Amino acid sequence: MRTFMTFHFSLLTAMMVLCCINHTMAQDKSASFIVSSAKAVRLLGANCFPDGCFLSEAFAPKIETDKQAAVTVTNNGTQDLSITPTFVPTNGPAIGVGGSGVLAPFDTLQLKPGETGSLKLSITADGLSAGTYSGELMLTAPNTARIILPLEIHVRTSVVWAILAALCGIILGRLSQLVYDPKVVARVRLYDWLFELEEGLETVADQNVKASLRNKLSALRQQLAARNADADTLASQIAALATEIQQALQATAAAAGAAASVPNIRTNRPEIALRWLAGVTPLPIDTVYARLMPALVLITLAALTIVFVLQQYGGSGTAETFGAGGLADYASLFLAGVASEAITNGLRAVKFTAS
Repeated sequence: MRTFMTFHFSLLTAMMVLCCINHTMAQDKSASFIVSSAKAVRLLGANCFPDGCFLSEAFAPKIETDKQAAVTVTNNGTQDLSITPTFVPTNGPAIGVGGSGVLAPFDTLQLKPGETGSLKLSITADGLSAGTYSGELMLTAPNTARIILPLEIHVRTSVVWAILAALCGIILGRLSQLVYDPKVVARVRLYDWLFELEEGLETVADQNVKASLRNKLSALRQQLAARNADADTLASQIAALATEIQQALQATAAAAGAAASVPNIRTNRPEIALRWLAGVTPLPIDTVYARLMPALVLITLAALTIVFVLQQYGGSGTAETFGAGGLADYASLFLAGVASEAITNGLRAVKFTAS
């Protein structure tokens, strides 16, 4: 009898435990929600200073269309849910929600059983620096497991700066085309020859001969700087002058003297500068020789240096650990620097051939 009662008591206890487990599982399943997709949510934006996004959106319409997104949430339980979204940044500055943050304030979702709602995500700030910002969007509700969605915010700079960079390249290309014109280069070489002759002219002892030769040299320089100067014709005249100077030097047997100063031809008329850029008026030959050619070479080398450093040091992949490779990392930059002069000479050669 006692054994029978003990058996019934154990059976009753097991049934009660089973009922409690089923009741607990039923409670757990009564409150739950799901999202339509677990993929990362991507938002696109732009730092629109100073164009106010008007121009930026014209060149990149996705800035406007993809600065908003929606996350679809469904209450698949049997209880009313109040779902609270929270954003937690994982890189970059604390781009919080609302106020000075980049995201618009979130609304709490109120969903009845079986109801589906959309959580609106939107970029509101336009002053965030260009880059990729990531974080986690957490959806929580009482008595349910939270859902975490990756969130990425991609911000580009204003198109104004891209346009300015393109325009600077166009202007530099225009000036390069003017400077590296074969006719201009031929005149520049003759101009340099005149400077060499002027150095030797300073050592001529006979003042009368020196004055006569100097007048001829000045006349040739003026002809060479003229708009329609013919380099072939002037080359023969300069060669004749070189012969006269050589004869004078042999007669006096003097040592080489100091070089004369570079003539300075200037103009403050803006319309002349516009005509230069348009290519309808040749640049003054002394300006090409003394200013533009050295400046263009230095600017080209500086630009190539920046590009090489950005590729090797500021990029991704192995650039993220630059220096860990020892001499190999620095050797790549060194070879890139050596190649910069070859690139510059190659550009000149292409220009001469094309012309």
